[in-house]
Amino acid sequence: MKIISIMLSVIFSFFVCSSSIRSQEWGKVTDEEWKQGAPADYPEANVIILFDKGKLEVTRDASHIAIRFHRHVRMKILNKAGVSEAGDISFAYWKDDNIKDVDAQTICQGKKSMKVDRRGIFTKSAENLMLKSIAFPAVDSGCILEYRYTNVNERLFYLDPWYFQSNYYTLASEFTLMLDKPFVYQPTLFQVSSQDAKPTIEDYHLDGKISYTWKLNNLPPVKDEPYMSCTKSYMATIYNQLVAYNSPDYLENFAKSWGEMGKSYDERLKEFSNADDQIKKVTDSLVSAITEANEKIRIIYNFVEKEIELDNTLGLQREWKLKDIIANKRSDEYDKNILLTEMIKAAGIPAWPVRICTRSNGVFVPMFRSSRQFDHIICAAQLDKSMMFLDASVKYCPYGSLPPNSRAIEGLLIDGDSSRVIDIALVNPKSRRTDMTYIYVRSDGSASCQTSVKFGGYFATEYAADIDKHTPEDFAKEYILNNLNLTFKLDSASFDKADPEAPIANIYYTIDDLGKKLDNNIVIKPPQFYFEENPFKNEKRFFPVDFNYPFVFYNMLRITFEDSLTSCTLPESKKIDFPGASYTRNSVYDNLAVVVNCQLSIDRPVILPIGYSELRDFFGKIASTTEDQIIATTAVKSGE
Repeated sequence: MKIISIMLSVIFSFFVCSSSIRSQEWGKVTDEEWKQGAPADYPEANVIILFDKGKLEVTRDASHIAIRFHRHVRMKILNKAGVSEAGDISFAYWKDDNIKDVDAQTICQGKKSMKVDRRGIFTKSAENLMLKSIAFPAVDSGCILEYRYTNVNERLFYLDPWYFQSNYYTLASEFTLMLDKPFVYQPTLFQVSSQDAKPTIEDYHLDGKISYTWKLNNLPPVKDEPYMSCTKSYMATIYNQLVAYNSPDYLENFAKSWGEMGKSYDERLKEFSNADDQIKKVTDSLVSAITEANEKIRIIYNFVEKEIELDNTLGLQREWKLKDIIANKRSDEYDKNILLTEMIKAAGIPAWPVRICTRSNGVFVPMFRSSRQFDHIICAAQLDKSMMFLDASVKYCPYGSLPPNSRAIEGLLIDGDSSRVIDIALVNPKSRRTDMTYIYVRSDGSASCQTSVKFGGYFATEYAADIDKHTPEDFAKEYILNNLNLTFKLDSASFDKADPEAPIANIYYTIDDLGKKLDNNIVIKPPQFYFEENPFKNEKRFFPVDFNYPFVFYNMLRITFEDSLTSCTLPESKKIDFPGASYTRNSVYDNLAVVVNCQLSIDRPVILPIGYSELRDFFGKIASTTEDQIIATTAVKSGE
C-alpha cells in the first residue's frame, strides 16, 4: 500500500475559528502573573497554577505514525505554606514512552532564574507506570515554578486523557489536539459544561493539519478529601479515541461497539472457563438437592467466598484455567467472580460477568468506548424479573450486595453478541457499628474498661482485610483504642466471628487517668471512638461529600463507681438534625450507674457542595459533645 498522507476529521461538528492561539513563552512571566494572588473563590490557596497547556500531535514521523505530547506548566507559590505544599512536582507516563526535552526552573522576581539540572529530576517506577519528580531549587513565597516536557509514543488507539484540573487551583487549562488529515477522532468530555465543550478549530491547509483547542478557566482544585471517591471522578476531562482512517484512497473503521468488545472478551472467557465438566460436578455436589434459586446462589456464593482463598499474586498466572482454581482452592479477586458466575450458570440459573470501574479507580464513562476503564469484574444473576449483583472477592460482605468499592452504577455485561452497558441496581444493607463499653471507675480516677465493637453490614466489609491481617491486640490498639486520645494499657483482645457478616472485637483495657479528682468529685469525659473529631476541616468544598452508603453508629456507655455517689451531673441530652442525617445523645443516672447512649445516622449518603457548610457545622457540633463532662460527687468518708 502506498504511503498515504494523514488527514483528520472529527465525527461531530464544532464552531470554527481561524484566529491564532497565543502561547505563553518559556520563562517570560507577565506583570499580571507577578501580581496574581489567591483567586476570589478560593482565598485559602497557597499554590496556584497560572496555566497548564497540553498539545497532542498525531503525525507521520518518517515511516511510522508518532504521537507527540507537549506540556508546559507554570505555577506560583503564594506564601510560606505553599513552599511545603508544593514539594516535588511530578508527572506520570507509561513505561514504553519516550520522555524528551524536560526543562524546569525557579523564577524569582528581579532575580535570575535557576534551572533544575539533571540531579534534580528523579525517575521512579511502579510496574508499567513511571513517575518523574522535579526538585525545584530556592523555592520561596512569591516565586514561580515552571516546567515542560515532551512525551513521544506510539499509542495511537490509547491517547492519554487530558485532565483540566489538578490538586491546585488552576487559572487556565488548555488542551490542543492537532492531527494530520484523515484520521477520525472522537473526543469525549467528562465533567465539562456544554458551553465549554466546543473547541476552537484551526485548519492549516498548507501543512495538511487541523487542530482543536479546548480552554477552561478558574478551575477549583480536586484534592483527596474526607468522604469522596477517586479524585478522577470529579475532574473535568477529555478523552480522545481513534475511530476511523478516512482518505480518498483508503477507509478503515477502528471504533468497536461495546457489543463487539464484549464478544471478544467473552471468547477469551470461554477458553479460560473450559473446565471439562469439573465446575458442573462441584456445583451439583453443593446444590443438587436445593430447588429454590436464591438459596442455590447463596450456597455457591458462600463456597466461592469462603473456600477459595484470595491470592492476588495469581493475576500473573493467566495460564491457569478455572479447573486449576477449583483444584488449588486459590484465586485472585477477578477470577473468583468468574468462577462464581460459571458455577451459578452450572446450577441452571442465568448469570453473566459484568466488567466495572471500581470507586477507587474512577467513574465509568460509557461514551468513551475503551475497555481500559475497567479494573474489576462482578457477577450478575437473573432471579425472576430482577437481577442480583454479587462480588465474592471481599469477606464479610452481606449477601446480595456489592462491596463498598464495587458499588458502580453502570457496567459492561458480557454476553457474546448481546454484550451491552447495563445499569447496576445497588442494595444498601443495614450498616451499623455498635460500640458497647462498660467502665468501672476506682476512687483514684483509674478505670477498668471493657468494649465490644460489632461491625455490621458494610462496616464489617470495610474492616474485613484489617481484621484478617492483624492480631486482635494490634487491631484493638490501631483502630479502636488509639481514638481515645488517652493513655491506656491493653489487657486482652479477641475476635468473635461466629456471625460471618458481623464480626465482634472484644477488648479489655485500663485507663489510669480517666477520672480527674476534684475534692470529692470525679470528672469524666465519656469516651467516644467514632467522629470524636470533625472530619471536615476545610471551610469550602467544591465537590460532593460521598459517604457511599447509609449507616448508623451507636455508642453505648455504662459507668459504675467504686465509691458510692451522692449526686451526678450528666451531659445534657442532645438532638442535632441535618437533612439526611441526625445525632442524638441521652444520659441517665439510676443511683447505680451512669448510662450515656449516642446515635449518629446518615440516611442520605451524597451531600452536594451547597449543603457542605451546614454538614460541616453538623459534625462540628457532634465533635464538641465529646468535651461534655460527667461530674460524679462521692460521699465523704468518715475521718476525712
